[in-house]
Amino acid sequence: MNKPTNWLTVSVGGPLLAVTFLFGCDRDANHDVQAELEQAIRRAETKADHHALAAYYHEEARLFQRDATWHERIAKVYGISTFSKVREGAMRRYDAMARKSREMAEENSVLARIHRQLADEAPE
Repeated sequence: MNKPTNWLTVSVGGPLLAVTFLFGCDRDANHDVQAELEQAIRRAETKADHHALAAYYHEEARLFQRDATWHERIAKVYGISTFSKVREGAMRRYDAMARKSREMAEENSVLARIHRQLADEAPE
């Protein structure tokens, strides 16, 4: 049975929600996004459902990659200045955030690949 795909809008709405997620929103809005994503994952059955989720995770990966690049740039700014233990600590923190952002980008890329594979197996 081919059910309507309300969450197909993830392919457009997902990236917009991801931007909102990263640039700040209140706790309730964050919870709403998480609840919508959870429901979309639970209900994903068709190719379109999984392609929409893949697009969401792809955009999440892109945003985490962008954040990693920014964190690396800020770490270098701290590194250019005369070193003090405090500045060195800040540089290390930004390096750590860059690593974590790259790890999150990779995890989201893997989830995007998984949903593309699920789309290949799913009915129209």
